[in-house]
Amino acid sequence: MTEQMLRDLFAPLGCIEHVDFVSGQEFVFVRMMNDQEARLAIETLNGTICSGSVLVVSEARSRRERKFMIAAVGKTSDLV
Repeated sequence: MTEQMLRDLFAPLGCIEHVDFVSGQEFVFVRMMNDQEARLAIETLNGTICSGSVLVVSEARSRRERKFMIAAVGKTSDLV
């Protein structure tokens, strides 16, 4: 999945502030502009299928920058 594909997927749900691919892993952090848009993205996209993978979309668990971030785009088997 490319950054542009992610942006196209998340854009209808709100303004994307930042997309960060985690090196060597199959997941991405997508930062939305506000909490409401992040919640909408989680509710709308979690469990959907994109490019043959089931998306796991949830709030990030980062200690420093939890607010407005969601983790996305990983095969469920890779995230268990």
